[in-house]
Amino acid sequence: MSKIPKNIPLLLLHLSMWIFVYIFPLLFVDNSRPHPPMVNVLPEFVLSMVLFYLNYFLLIKQLLFKKKYLLFSAISFAILLLFLGCDYVFQAYNDPNFLGKVPFDLFLIRSLLSFTLSIGVSVAIRSTMRLKEEESLRKKIENEHLKSEITYLKYQLQPHFFFNTLNNIYALIDRKPELAKEVLHNLSKLLRYVLYHAEDAKVPLQSEIYFLKTYINLMQIRLSSSIFVKYEFPDLEAEETEVRVPPLLFITLVENAYKHGIDANLQGNIFIKMELTASHVIFSVNNSCSKPIGDDQTVSGIGLENLQKRLDILYKANEFSLIRKQTDKDYYSELKIPAN
Repeated sequence: MSKIPKNIPLLLLHLSMWIFVYIFPLLFVDNSRPHPPMVNVLPEFVLSMVLFYLNYFLLIKQLLFKKKYLLFSAISFAILLLFLGCDYVFQAYNDPNFLGKVPFDLFLIRSLLSFTLSIGVSVAIRSTMRLKEEESLRKKIENEHLKSEITYLKYQLQPHFFFNTLNNIYALIDRKPELAKEVLHNLSKLLRYVLYHAEDAKVPLQSEIYFLKTYINLMQIRLSSSIFVKYEFPDLEAEETEVRVPPLLFITLVENAYKHGIDANLQGNIFIKMELTASHVIFSVNNSCSKPIGDDQTVSGIGLENLQKRLDILYKANEFSLIRKQTDKDYYSELKIPAN
C-alpha cells in the first residue's frame, strides 16, 4: 500500500479550514429576518483567501522573516486598501442598492477586520512553523554535536596496549606458537569490535560482555601467577535479555584496574562483577592498589574523566551513578546505568 504524500493532510486541513470559515456565519443568522444570500460574502471570502496565501507563501518569507518590517507593513497596507476597493466594487456590482442596505462605515469595519485577520493568521501560522523548523534544526545540530563528541571520546585510542600485546605475540611466536596464535586472534576480536561497534548508539549487553571477557582473557596471558583475577557476569543467553547499552562504556574501569592494580613484584587481586536488575546494569571493579589513581588514558580511549563526560552526555544526572573509593590497599569503582 502506497504512502500518503506529506502535503495531502496539510491540503485537506487548509480546505477544511476555509469551508468552515465560509459556512461559519450561517451559525449566527437570525432566520426570523431576511438576510442576504451567502453569495454576497463570496467576494470578501475569496479576497481573504488570496490575501492569506499571498502572505503565507510570499510576503512573510521574503520580507518579514528577512526583517524588512517597514517594507512588509507598507506593502500589506497597500494591498489591504486595494482589496477593500475590490470588495466594494464587487459588492456594488452584485447589488446596486448595497450602500443603501449596509452603511459604509460598517462595511469598512467588517472588511478591514476580515482582511486584517487573514494577514494576522497567516503571520501566526508561518511564524509557528518557522519556530518549529528552527527548533528541529537546533536539535539536529545539537544531536550531531553530541554524536561527534561521543565519537571523539570513544576514539581517543592509546596505542600502548596494542603495541605491548604485539610485542608479547612476537615473544611468543618462537616459544609458544599456538599461544601466540590465540593471543593474535583475541586481539583481532577486540580491534574488530572497536572498529565496527564504537559508532553504534547502543549494542546488546551480550556483545559488551563478550568484549570484556575477551579483553580480560587477553590480559591474563600477560600477567604473572601472582596476580589473581576473578570475574562474574550474568548468563544472558539463558535469560534471553534484550538489554542494550552504549558500547565501550565499562572497559574504562577494567583497564584502570589492570593499570593501577598490578605490580610485577607484588601479589594483586582484581575482582570484576556485573549485575543485571529489572531497571539497571551495575558494574563494579575491586582491585588491589599498587599506585595512585590519576588521569589515565585507557584502551577504550577514555580515562575516568572522559568516562564522566560521556555519561553526562548520554544520561540525565539522576539516571546513572559513578562511584570511586580508594584506600591504601585497594580501589573500588562502580558504574550504574539504566537497563532500558
